[in-house]
This record gives sequence, structure tokens and C-alpha cells, in this order.
Amino acid sequence: MAIRNAIRLENLGRNAAAKVTPELVAVMKQVRAAIEAFPSEALIREAAFKRFLQQTAPLFRGVNDHFLQTLSAELRREVVEQAKWAESFLEASAPKGGITTAPVSSPPAITFAPANFELGSAITRTQLMALADDTKVLGGRLTDLFGWGDAVDSPYMKSVIKKIDRVVKAGFLAGDTNEQIAKNLVIATNGQIQDARAIARTAVMDMSQRAHERFWDENSDVIKLWEFDATFDYRVCPQCFPYDGKRAKDRNSLPSVPVHPNCRCRVLPLTATALELEKEDMAEGIKTSMVEINKNASTAKGRVYKTKARVGGRKYTKSSQDIEAPAGQRPTMGLFLLRANQETREAVLGKANAERFYEMTKGSEGSRAVLNADNALREIVKNPSRRRK
Repeated sequence: MAIRNAIRLENLGRNAAAKVTPELVAVMKQVRAAIEAFPSEALIREAAFKRFLQQTAPLFRGVNDHFLQTLSAELRREVVEQAKWAESFLEASAPKGGITTAPVSSPPAITFAPANFELGSAITRTQLMALADDTKVLGGRLTDLFGWGDAVDSPYMKSVIKKIDRVVKAGFLAGDTNEQIAKNLVIATNGQIQDARAIARTAVMDMSQRAHERFWDENSDVIKLWEFDATFDYRVCPQCFPYDGKRAKDRNSLPSVPVHPNCRCRVLPLTATALELEKEDMAEGIKTSMVEINKNASTAKGRVYKTKARVGGRKYTKSSQDIEAPAGQRPTMGLFLLRANQETREAVLGKANAERFYEMTKGSEGSRAVLNADNALREIVKNPSRRRK
């Protein structure tokens, strides 16, 4: 359940960044064209670049403002869904018979889907929108990152211009031609696209955790422990890996998430019922493992669910296996699911969606096309199957 939501959030961040990518690429193309047209003589060329650099801010103003508007709109749309997800996550481990707390207030309160228990007190749309607007990246609010009222003071714009300045001046020092410097800026363009994705993903994760905690705070009486959950695919980082599985009674005793840009980790609540179910699994010998990544990230060991087998009167589940990535390809969640077994795919995606994933990536009778693993996973997250199996 948490893994599926993590995939959804990552997809949301990618889509938000994709909406501004064409505009960013177009502006960087203008920058490259301007540099190619500079005089070839060194001193005159450097003077021309200084004048040009002073005029670049207006070029990026549109990208800057569009990015802020797009990301803010996506966060506001998603924050309600994340509050609902927090409810369903807690409901999944609620005591038998459910929990009944104070009823949801009248509009403009959010209307949640029927559940075994209701909101501890009214959480209005206005409150959730405020949470979305307070989203932070790198310790600062989005409005601070992109500037407010005057994009010239935007740290995001300054970082883009600084990267251009660094690449061009390095070319001057190396004695590169204008054409060579313009080609080097293509790499800088790709870097800016990756930076945009990192900002969007980090913002989405920050918003989601705020929405989750807002709901969980209203139902704190049923929460016994908090657990740090590092997303279990190949990209779990050395910074977050040591915290995976760490628990505390006080949520503030665990690292605040997102821990770093592009972080996909979560702090999740554990109810008494969830802890009891965990004890039952431990009694049956059911184990899971953390992800282990080798130095060149070409192979990884991740959780792979197997059919339970009885050994000495007890049920055991093999916890992990090594799955290799094709040479030169960095492992991803999509690739992991493609190379894992059906039990693992069903545990992550649900049975119906696991079958769809297999059909999309392996092909089936009557299928029109075969998608690569990551595109198939994005399609499933975007349009999940409603069938129950």
C-alpha cells in the first residue's frame, strides 16, 4: 500500500516537471544560439557574454513563474487525495469493528470515502490547501525558492543562470569555440531538467507527508509507534538506508522526511493491531529484507515475496533474491518488478494490476504494443485497474 502510493507520488512529480520542460528547453536553445553568434575574438567575446548574462533573467522569468504555478496547482490537487490515503492506511490496521471518533464537520470539510472510522475532527479543504502552500524544498517554501512578486530574486533562476555562467567561462578558459561551448550547454540543459524533477519530487513528498501527519495527528490515540520506511527499490540511498525500520514512540525522534532532494522515504504510523499482526508473522517465520545495492548499482537484493512453504511445521517466506540489471542500465522499480516473480508484483501492485503489468511488458495475445517496464508502471499508477481479484 505504501509502495503503490510512493510510485504515484513519484509519477506526479515527474509529470509536474514535464509540463515546464519544453519551455525550459526552448529558452536554453535561445541561450545556445546567442552564444554561437558571439564574436570569435577572445576579449570581445567575453565582453559580449557579460552583457548577455545581464539580460538573461527575463528569458527565464516565464519558466520560473510557470514552474511555480504548475507545481502549486499539482500540490493543491493532490493534498486531498493524500489525506484520504492517510485515512485508508490507518484504517487498514484499525482494531476489529473500527474506530469511531467525532464526525466530519459540514462543508467546506472534505468528504472522505466510507471507512471504518472517521476523522477525529474537521479537516477542511482550507486547512489542507494551507498545508500544500506551505510545502518546502531544501528547507525553504516554494514561494521563496521561485521568488514572490519579483522573479529576478528567485534562487531557482539564479541557479540556472549560474550554471550557464560556469559552463561558458570554463569554455573560455579552455579556448573552446562558440560552437563547442554551445554543445557543452546541452549537458547543462539536461542538468536543469533533472534539477526540475528533483524539485518537483521533493515538493510532492513534503506535501504528502504533511497531509498524512495532519490526519494522523487527529487520530493519535490509536497510534502506538512510528516507523521510518525507506522506499525499497534499487535507488534507496546510503543516507536513508540506515534508518529503514527504525521505530520510536515520538515521531520527532525519527528523521524528518523528505530527508534530502529526491527523497522518497516516509514515516508511517503503527497501531496496536498492526503490531499484533507483525507478531503473528514473526511467529510463522515470515521475514522481509532491506535492499542491498552493490557498488556499481548493477545488481541489487530486494524484497521478493514467495509462496509460503512449511518447514519443520512452520511457514517460511524467502525474503530476498538478487536481480541483475542489463549491462549499463541502472536498476529501477519498473525493472525490479519485471524481473521479480508474480507474488512480488501482486504484493506491490495488487493482483489485477500485476497481471496488467505483465501483459504490457511481456505482451499477450491481441496486445498492440509492448511497453518498457518503467512506462508500464507509470501507466498503471496513472490508470489503476478497478477490478478486485
